[in-house]
Amino acid sequence: MYQFDESVIANQMTLLIEYAQSYAFFKVVSEHLKDHNEDQEFWIHLNNVTLNDLIIKWCKVFGTDDNELHWKNSSKSDGFTECVRRLIISIFKGDSECWKSYVRGCVIFETPIPHIET
Repeated sequence: MYQFDESVIANQMTLLIEYAQSYAFFKVVSEHLKDHNEDQEFWIHLNNVTLNDLIIKWCKVFGTDDNELHWKNSSKSDGFTECVRRLIISIFKGDSECWKSYVRGCVIFETPIPHIET
């Protein structure tokens, strides 16, 4: 069985909860942009700020390996990293399009940004 670093996991969970809250806020702001035409500059700025917040929080856990809160630091037990990798790959096994979509979504964070007429 794997030994886990409880302080790292606690910080990761806090960060992922904050990510979920920020994502909900981002969706509300994005929907507002689609439905309203007034004060677009403010809403676009707010949309960009929430998007940046999401990217930063996601990357702390799933981005650069040397980040102290990266998922690989949850456990220093032998085989942990390989076990998680196999688990992720097995989720997508047999569905290469799903896997490609997953990787593309992780690497390229795309969102439609409204255009401001000047």
